[in-house]
Amino acid sequence: CQSLTNSVPFWPSEAWGRATIQNGVRIFARSHLGPPGVLGMLAIPASPSAVLDCLLDLRSQHEWDPYVRSARYLEVSDCADVVHVVTKHAFVRQTGNPFQLPRDFCVARSWFKLADGTYILLTSPSNHPTCPEPGTLLHRGDMIGAIAIRPCAESVLGYDECLVVAISNMDMKSQLASSVVNRAARVALLSTLAGLREACATASS
Repeated sequence: CQSLTNSVPFWPSEAWGRATIQNGVRIFARSHLGPPGVLGMLAIPASPSAVLDCLLDLRSQHEWDPYVRSARYLEVSDCADVVHVVTKHAFVRQTGNPFQLPRDFCVARSWFKLADGTYILLTSPSNHPTCPEPGTLLHRGDMIGAIAIRPCAESVLGYDECLVVAISNMDMKSQLASSVVNRAARVALLSTLAGLREACATASS
């Protein structure tokens, strides 16, 4: 995908630091401008609609996303849903520390398609009435993010490859906790996007 460069599309480049590149995924950390956050970018050999379908299907997400423990739908409507997600904390996988607890999120998702074939998926915190109360082993947080799935210019006719750009910010109700979690999210987002690429490539083959 020739549109995959070191620059950050869709968002102002000056807000992001230098990219870290690993396994075909570019990871950008938020610079001093704005709140903490992380952005990942990669090319996926699948159509934008196939990538969107993979992202929206909670039934298989735990198979390709190593940081999802469980996920389920709370409400579904046209081009929107509300989901409950329990994640495995990044530090557990990195250090094996049993005292790093999983995180619990209630997330509202909505998506739409632009005229050029790009899909946008937005996530924001939800106070849905059926969202369960966090248990004693969970730390509730807010998940805020956006994913743009754009067809590569050189394959517009077939839409067999696309550029995926994902931005996320975890609000853990504490400035220190949010800063630590968002730093760890760089590793988590890299693994998640790489897993998404493999899942979409397998489904399209």
